[in-house]
Amino acid sequence: MVILEKRSDRISKLSGNLSGLKSNQIHRLKKLSERRIRENVIITQDVSRLLCEISHEISRQVGILIDRSGYVTHVIVGSDSSIDIPWLDRIRTSEARLRGLRLVHTHLKDEALNQEDLTDLALLRLDYLTAVTVGADGFPKVLFSA
Repeated sequence: MVILEKRSDRISKLSGNLSGLKSNQIHRLKKLSERRIRENVIITQDVSRLLCEISHEISRQVGILIDRSGYVTHVIVGSDSSIDIPWLDRIRTSEARLRGLRLVHTHLKDEALNQEDLTDLALLRLDYLTAVTVGADGFPKVLFSA
């Protein structure tokens, strides 16, 4: 399921495993797309906390794709062990360049970046990828980046 949200001149997508989510959880996921993260920051504390809080509550990985201007372009909901990045056909790309996107997502288990994460980083040509581990209390625990 994909939900498009128009935000001024930008469109953000909410996609992934949305089945079984409550309306307030979907609303909070949509609110993530309204955030802007400075270019020189991987993720802010409040966005990290919100990602982990929602991820802990729904017991699924949650991720955001952020463009180089700091706008959230996609909010993605996965399963408890993985996240499926949507098809990024409309975002500029060339053989020699990175895509201009960074992925920040949660890991529910206390684990570092796995092979799937590193494969996504390489094949999708993301600028970088970060996993935030979710603590038992629902707060961010550790960040792993590549």
